[in-house]
Amino acid sequence: MPKLIPSFGRKDAKIAIIGEAPGRVEMLKGEPFVGPAGEMLNQLLHQAGCSRRDCYITNVFKQEVRKDRSRSKYYIGKDLVYDTRKGFTAEGMKHVKALQEELKDVTSNILVPLGKPALEAITGESKIMKFRGSIMEATEDFDRRKVVSSVHPSAALQQYLLRYMIILI
Repeated sequence: MPKLIPSFGRKDAKIAIIGEAPGRVEMLKGEPFVGPAGEMLNQLLHQAGCSRRDCYITNVFKQEVRKDRSRSKYYIGKDLVYDTRKGFTAEGMKHVKALQEELKDVTSNILVPLGKPALEAITGESKIMKFRGSIMEATEDFDRRKVVSSVHPSAALQQYLLRYMIILI
C-alpha cells in the first residue's frame, strides 16, 4: 500500500488550500507543502498577510504522481489519473470524491485550488490562467463555497514572474 500524505491544519480554518499532489520532500516528511513549493507558498502567504497556521492544507492526490515527458498526463503507479487535455479519468475521480468527503469536515468558506487539476476538481473549470484570482463558486459537491484559484507555487519556482500573480490574489 503506498504511503498517503495527510492534510495539515485546523478543520475550522477560514481558508483551505488544495494542491495537486505531494512531491518527494513531502513524501519523505509526511506533510503537504514542505518542499521547495511549500517554502514558496509560505513566503507568498506571508507577503499576502496570511500564515500557514491559518490555513487547512491538502492535495487532490495524497500520494506522489508521476508525469509523462510532456507533463500532460499524471500517473499513480500504472494508473492514469489525470490528463491536462481530457481531465480526470475514472481512477482520478476516486481521488476527487475522497477530497469531497475530506472537505465536508472542513468549515473553510474559501477554497484556494493551486494549479489546474485542483481547480478542475473543485469547480469543473480547467483554465487556471483565465480564472486565477477570480472569485468563483465550487461545484455542489464542494457545497458551492467561494473559490479563489491560483497558479501553483512550483510554477513560480520555474517562472519568477508568476510569484507576483500568486501574491496579488
